[in-house]
Amino acid sequence: MILLDILGEPGHKQATFDDDPSPKKRRELAEEVSGLMKDGYTCFLKDGSGEDHKITGYDIMTNSWMTLVRGELVPAPQSVVTASRAIQGG
Repeated sequence: MILLDILGEPGHKQATFDDDPSPKKRRELAEEVSGLMKDGYTCFLKDGSGEDHKITGYDIMTNSWMTLVRGELVPAPQSVVTASRAIQGG
């Protein structure tokens, strides 16, 4: 399962996506993350060592997150992604 934790939404919204390999489910995840990024959210992926990496996109073909770390692809299954919107003045 992929957990998408969206901060800054009323009621602290969370969305989950199954690790379904179908193109339709992967497209839904890509659209959700792309929409958040277009709306001004920054998305971070927490890796196994507890470090956060900024997500720059999602690759539907490989079911992987694209990150700023050397353009690395990180497998999406079993991942936790936090989306946070910048707060003015702080």
